[in-house]
Amino acid sequence: MCGRYTLSTTKPADLAARLGLAGARIPAEALGRANVCPTEDVLAVVTDQAGERQPVMLRWGLAPSWATLKGMRPLINARDDKLRSSGAWRSLASDAGRRCLIAADGWLEWQRAEDPKQPRQPFLHRLRDHEPFAFAGLWCIARPRDAQGEMASCTIVTTAASREAARLHDRMPAVLRSPEEQAAWLSRATDLDGAIDLVRPLPEGSLDVAPVSPQLNGAGNGSDQLSLLAGA
Repeated sequence: MCGRYTLSTTKPADLAARLGLAGARIPAEALGRANVCPTEDVLAVVTDQAGERQPVMLRWGLAPSWATLKGMRPLINARDDKLRSSGAWRSLASDAGRRCLIAADGWLEWQRAEDPKQPRQPFLHRLRDHEPFAFAGLWCIARPRDAQGEMASCTIVTTAASREAARLHDRMPAVLRSPEEQAAWLSRATDLDGAIDLVRPLPEGSLDVAPVSPQLNGAGNGSDQLSLLAGA
């Protein structure tokens, strides 16, 4: 986790308000997505030199030069228990300018069928109110090896799964639900210890977990077909 997620909302003004981006333009291509996959461009919020929030599109899958050795996949997740012990993650997580919010309103996990000939069943995890939220993310700009130009990319921080999410996976994305949590994650007053303290499982009773269409099993399938999120 996290390997796929959703940003199904089609209301840019509502999303902007939830992410502290009042008045900012939300790119239309970022919205109405039922199956966001690694290496795609995703909507994130970063801060500029003055600490003001800015919406940006980042490539999902961190691709700094140190992570792009031949054959190495982009880093789509960063474990919370590595933010302090790994030098690379520690450097990014310690810098408020390299912490970001990644806009979402759900994520997918899978259950294997008893019959191995049958497809896995995807389950959509959403907050009880089904409203958008933010994943805690890290980002950087780098010139990956064997690539032309610079690339801005991001990764989703993960933590231990809550009781509801643990039925399908032992880890879950770090969800920043409240404006206060989002502000603290982006704040230059928040040091590494403070950032790590924000990364925690959701309280019990926070999630609505439901089966959705197996058509979402294929990476890229039905990215803009919101009807696939209605049920199996």
